[in-house]
Amino acid sequence: MHKLWTADGKFDWDGKYFKLHATYGNPQPATLPPILNAAGSGQGRGFASKNANFLFTPAIELARSKAEVVELKAMGDKNGRKVDVMTFSHVVCRPTEAEAKARWQGSWTTPTGRQSTTWCACNSRMRSRSRTICWR
Repeated sequence: MHKLWTADGKFDWDGKYFKLHATYGNPQPATLPPILNAAGSGQGRGFASKNANFLFTPAIELARSKAEVVELKAMGDKNGRKVDVMTFSHVVCRPTEAEAKARWQGSWTTPTGRQSTTWCACNSRMRSRSRTICWR
């Protein structure tokens, strides 16, 4: 994609999966868009560290995820690339922290039985002034 986005004029491509003759990209982007790669396996993370700007990966346990982010960035450095990491999170919002934890533990667990979330205690004023979704 990089060559398609940056080459002046037509070019040939003889790659492992694609063979193109006199191909070109038009219009080309004014700035190169970031490449995102979702991966959890070692092979996928290796690919992302060589080819992507961002690696999207699950963050199940905060302590483990911190070490994984350091490792992923080091893999990018080893390949001469800056690779950032993206993930997702869950917010369980209830009137109290105890209710939020009870809802989380009763509904969502990982395959190892662990939970990962951001706790949020909402009062009625907060719910009316924010875009946080609170379940009842």
